[in-house]
Amino acid sequence: MSLENELLKKTNKDFCFLTSSGSAAIILSLISSNIPLGSEILLPSLCCPAVLFAIQVAGFKYKLVDVDITTFNIDIKNIQKAISGKTSAIIAVHMYGIPCPIKDISLFCKKNNLILIEDSCLIFPSPDNKYQILNNNADFSIISFGYDKPITANYGGAIFTNNINFKKRIEQNLEENVFLNFKKDSSLKGKISKKLSKINIENQKRIENIRFIESIINKKYLIDDKPLSKFPLWRYPIILKNIDRNNFIKELKKKDLIVTNHYQSLSKLSFSGFCPNSEYISKHIINIFIHSKVDQIDIKSKISFLNTFND
Repeated sequence: MSLENELLKKTNKDFCFLTSSGSAAIILSLISSNIPLGSEILLPSLCCPAVLFAIQVAGFKYKLVDVDITTFNIDIKNIQKAISGKTSAIIAVHMYGIPCPIKDISLFCKKNNLILIEDSCLIFPSPDNKYQILNNNADFSIISFGYDKPITANYGGAIFTNNINFKKRIEQNLEENVFLNFKKDSSLKGKISKKLSKINIENQKRIENIRFIESIINKKYLIDDKPLSKFPLWRYPIILKNIDRNNFIKELKKKDLIVTNHYQSLSKLSFSGFCPNSEYISKHIINIFIHSKVDQIDIKSKISFLNTFND
């Protein structure tokens, strides 16, 4: 069975094409959507900068949408504030692997004749897929096999669609643009296939590590007092309240313990306006690694340090 068909079996999609990266998949989605070049694409102000750059490379203008302070995702309320007569598409990202309200956004897009691109680079669905990830909501869905992704091979991505006309345009654009094509490397496909076959185990291990974090962390650090252990997150996000993040990370490094501070607000990279929620998050966020190779002793050391840290 081809890798594309293996991926389709894990989703509710009809067509799948491999790409050179997740960014290439976004570019391919935009240029295959038949929306006018130069039109406006909405994207969350808190996400990987590669999403913004992909919009620009594809020949479109971007507009940032502020995120919800408790979910890190865009929602209908903020989309309604940002939409204009120039808007042609929305890129909805499942930030940190927390599912965004993709079904609601899909209904909004259909009502307003907008293309919806689902960015699922930070989460791959579990078998029950209760949260509509890589389902039939979006016109295009994309994933990445890049560094530290749920299915990681340090190279490549994939694009999905259920629309036959979009499928034909994707095929044409892949024929015309070598940059977007997945390189012909059977060993690399084999590596991805092996990781895909173990995705349920990987997801379960991530959930176990999240449950462990939430069993020992000071409850004031839970996001909106809601557990995240129902999602196989990319990394576990924590907002440091009343703590100097730089000092915290510095002191943690002295103990050979590493956390990250992804992502910075894209409003800092652009002149697209002030996005207060994402700017607050970007100043206070840290992430704990939770993939299957992480030892719970390492996790416990970081959380224990956080629980007792005095600035």
